[in-house]
Amino acid sequence: MMLNKLALSGRLFERDYRDNIPFKEFCEIASKIGYQGVELRKTQVSLQTPDRKVKEYVKIIKDFGLEVVCMTPRGYPVLEDENLFIQYLELAKKFGCQILKMGGDPEKTRKCAEIAQKYSIRIGMNNHVGTEDKPGPIETIERTVNYLSKVNHPNFGILYDSSHLFVSGSNYGPEAIYKIKDKIFYVLVQYPVETDKENAKFKFHNRYFREGIIDEPNGPEFRKVFKGLKEIGYRGYIGVIAPMPKDKDPKKVAKIYYEKIKQILTEGE
Repeated sequence: MMLNKLALSGRLFERDYRDNIPFKEFCEIASKIGYQGVELRKTQVSLQTPDRKVKEYVKIIKDFGLEVVCMTPRGYPVLEDENLFIQYLELAKKFGCQILKMGGDPEKTRKCAEIAQKYSIRIGMNNHVGTEDKPGPIETIERTVNYLSKVNHPNFGILYDSSHLFVSGSNYGPEAIYKIKDKIFYVLVQYPVETDKENAKFKFHNRYFREGIIDEPNGPEFRKVFKGLKEIGYRGYIGVIAPMPKDKDPKKVAKIYYEKIKQILTEGE
């Protein structure tokens, strides 16, 4: 029996961080495949979305029986501008959004966590690599533990992204999960594959990577990730946040991820 629910991010249908498919089409795709939740991108919903559109989108979400798991105020200086952050919280509340993907300076992040708590919305950062010269604040499990201690607020947690931990060379399996077991708010799935220089899309610390599809060789071992999550009793959403593929139909990729994750989660039951 699969106890975790799956969510689909609009990132899979997002072109160059600018364009996305029609909102209703996205929700219909997610619902028909079997996803129970969605993660909305700025290319789908933002502070510039007209009120009439917001109402229309909220109805579409409800009609397809979906939940809005996560939204992101990406591009808005919400850590610096409390009024702007409150505007975004009001927008997220209309969608019944559970989590905002955001973070940065620990003290400012803590303040935002306090404000968001009043709206019954949690906030969290996803593990993400930085650069060679400036490591990301939570690109390894050790840095993640340290960052959590700096923010130190019950309404702030981690959107666990094992793919970035994998790229950084960090431990990302059960041992890592146990270190932050009470702070994992959401689990993200994308799939970089280690490759050679000629086929690489990006480089990190002299290792080369390209975008792959879950369960290909030389990518993150999600079986051990899900094993760790089962051991800590994680029952939250697992979100597919894979980027738009260049040579595959995003709808087919969304279905592949759904079926493969479902298969891995139910193995051995």
